[in-house]
Amino acid sequence: MTLKRKEILNCSIKLFAAQGVKETSTKQIAHEAKVSEGLIFRHFHNKKGLVKAVIHSAFDRIAPYIEEVLQINCPATVIKTMIHLPFKLLKDEPTYWRLQMSIKFQQSLEDLKEDCDNHSPALFKKVSWALQELGFNNPDMEAQMFHMLFEGIVHRAILEGTDKNLIEFTRFLEHKYKLNAVQVS
Repeated sequence: MTLKRKEILNCSIKLFAAQGVKETSTKQIAHEAKVSEGLIFRHFHNKKGLVKAVIHSAFDRIAPYIEEVLQINCPATVIKTMIHLPFKLLKDEPTYWRLQMSIKFQQSLEDLKEDCDNHSPALFKKVSWALQELGFNNPDMEAQMFHMLFEGIVHRAILEGTDKNLIEFTRFLEHKYKLNAVQVS
């Protein structure tokens, strides 16, 4: 990614988070990024392309976390790491993830839905494997439920702006999956 493209993307994220996607113009983004509006169109074609790039930036940001989970060989550690992952993500960048949620639920562009709902098939397989190893009868369905729980934890933490009530839920999940003694970094 070129420096100018990265600056445009960073300014877009900042303005979209502060004002909303619909309320932010490409002219404002160009001004903030200190580039011409034409350069935005050259890199992203239009505002819709810019929004898609913002969505895809989430995949780049979450990729190291997914890679970490994929490297774990202990099934219980995989599940416990996944239970704690939403808190890791939200701790450092709450505004960024709030923006991602906002785009996901407010953007009316139909072809962005697939981008928002995309999740790593490798991660799903890893979670399903871990659940099978832990003795769950239907690990694929359990992994799907786990994914929904993960999204729900993220959404609730973003909406509430706190993880206060979610700590208890995390402990409940650790107990449900019999992970109380497993240590996670």
